[in-house]
Amino acid sequence: MPQKPDAQSRDDKWCARCGRVITWRSSLAKNWDSVKWCSDGCRKLGLRKIDEQLSIAILDLLA
Repeated sequence: MPQKPDAQSRDDKWCARCGRVITWRSSLAKNWDSVKWCSDGCRKLGLRKIDEQLSIAILDLLA
């Protein structure tokens, strides 16, 4: 039987709203692939159009 990867071997994720690091926890194990937000507050605010525009502008400046 293959062993489950431990918490240290999992990649951290970043909150789509504020950029805070989301570390793997056993409470998130069932839906780790769909985790996007660090908190209910960030989930409720979501991404605005200006956030997407800023992200594109930053990527253009870095290119």
